[in-house]
Amino acid sequence: MVIREQKKEIIRKAAIEIISQLGFHGATTDKIAQQAKVAVGTIYNYFKNKEDILDYIFEVEYKKRLDFYKKIYDQDIHTVDKLYEILKMHFSEVSKQPSLIKIILYERKLYNNNNKEDKTGIHKFRGLTGFFKDIVKQGIDNGQLKECNSDIIATALFGAVEAIMEEYLIELDSGIHSNILDDAALQIKDFLLEGLRSQ
Repeated sequence: MVIREQKKEIIRKAAIEIISQLGFHGATTDKIAQQAKVAVGTIYNYFKNKEDILDYIFEVEYKKRLDFYKKIYDQDIHTVDKLYEILKMHFSEVSKQPSLIKIILYERKLYNNNNKEDKTGIHKFRGLTGFFKDIVKQGIDNGQLKECNSDIIATALFGAVEAIMEEYLIELDSGIHSNILDDAALQIKDFLLEGLRSQ
């Protein structure tokens, strides 16, 4: 089982690189296999098709965030700090894989502009808004946050996260050594979250 998971991870990382360079339609299982240094047939031992690989990419990234969120939700720290920790974790993960940001943002835009049923699993990332909303509600209930509309605050946080990731990509594509992700969580905390603190 361990070997199987390791092989899937090798293929997943290779797919991230190839899809970010060539786009989903330009990427082929042949190119993904070449990047992963495996036979093409090996890919089909783990994935049904290219769409299945893309879905797995999003599944892994979403699960990382979900597991972290569950751990943070029950911690005995201030609500503002919980939101800050989630932001830090997210920006840390995407900074490790700039190629992943390209895929997430591109597929999110496709999903937002497409009324058909989503097949890629990118819709799961919309669940990040739910994480923020749950913690904001928790903070209101326990008196740590001022009364506010948790939907609006969660949407504002999610929008800020996506805007910062887009800016990061623009800087990278322009050849600028970007450190925007290093300060992003703290800046959002100071700008958007501290004003919600009631104590």
